[in-house]
Amino acid sequence: MVYLPAVFFGICLLVSIRKYGWNIEAYLFMLYFLTGIASILLDAQNLYNYNCPKIDFGFFAPISYCFFLFLCIKPFGCVFRGDLIKRVSVKNERVIDFFIYFCFTVFLIIAVVSFDRINEILFNTALSEVRRDAYLGETVSFYDSYSGVFRYICAISTFFYPMTFLCIPLFFYNLIYRKKGIVFLIVTILSSSAPLLSSILQADRSQFLYWAIVFGFSFTLFQKQFTAKSFKKVFLIISPVIIGIIAYFIAVSVSRWGDDSSGDTILYMGMNYLNYCNFVNNLWDAPTSLCEIFPFSYYVLGLPRYFDFAKIVSDYSHLTIATFPTFMGLIFSISGPYIFALYMLFYWLFTPQWLKRRNKDSITLMGIVKMWILVLVPLLGVFGYFYMELNATFAIPFWLLLGYLSLRNT
Repeated sequence: MVYLPAVFFGICLLVSIRKYGWNIEAYLFMLYFLTGIASILLDAQNLYNYNCPKIDFGFFAPISYCFFLFLCIKPFGCVFRGDLIKRVSVKNERVIDFFIYFCFTVFLIIAVVSFDRINEILFNTALSEVRRDAYLGETVSFYDSYSGVFRYICAISTFFYPMTFLCIPLFFYNLIYRKKGIVFLIVTILSSSAPLLSSILQADRSQFLYWAIVFGFSFTLFQKQFTAKSFKKVFLIISPVIIGIIAYFIAVSVSRWGDDSSGDTILYMGMNYLNYCNFVNNLWDAPTSLCEIFPFSYYVLGLPRYFDFAKIVSDYSHLTIATFPTFMGLIFSISGPYIFALYMLFYWLFTPQWLKRRNKDSITLMGIVKMWILVLVPLLGVFGYFYMELNATFAIPFWLLLGYLSLRNT
């Protein structure tokens, strides 16, 4: 059964490319195909540890993994049809500029305030020590030395980190449809990078990986509209970013695992399927909560949030819960099998309805925003559940407001 995801999603990938060409559905299938390959390598090299113990797969868990993911991904091919889009219609483009400048302000706040700390972490401090402090809950906030109104501004800015990811598809829209210059495009990319700075402050790699996944997805969404000139602009702007991300990944990996970090990479890429199967096979009667589905409500009520409740489930089951089990495994581990089934049913029924549009060759910015909100579930769900944190759900109304205002005449 360890081979099942690689074989299944490999076939789905080939069928999607043959039917639609390279498209966002194929991109999603590719992610789970690659992690399926990593699961095979993890098993072959016996890289199991406490975060990903060796298991008996059983029959139901592997089949449900492929089945539910297929249901989540398929609407982004057969319903959305991003490969047919030739035009993005926006009546009010000034609201896009306002959104980008707002996100750029968030980036500037953390960049300026934490500049010395980031410089110290990257060039003078052992990354492993910073990460150890993060695991122990001893990380000091980047605005800890400030007080008064500015401290509150810095604290509030952290709520907008996930929201800035939308600047990545807006980067391609500004490049292709608005013919914006290099400076504005660089500002747009920087506007999406606040989570990267936050990740550095914790010597973490996840936000860098999420950023790269989102960038690849956005590139795929717009790739049929590229000209040779626009492609050169993308290459010019993004090449330094990609080099920086690779260098950072290598530095963090080596700081944790030494010069041979290939096993670490395979483990983190391949544990999603294995942990999903482990949770589905062993957590049917564990304590349950809705904290990852309704994080805002649990925050307001002062109830245990995800990591607190994950510890409760871990103490009950003697399994490591706060790990990478895909979004499906994460929801199953916290909310149990019945809520998980209802969530998947709702997503399967709601997604096609929200993605439908009359004219397949054009789309509004609101249409992109609606697709974006839904696709982040399986897109970044290759590791966990994007909306399990309060600040991620906080982004949804802002994205919808952006889409709504873009429909109004200036």
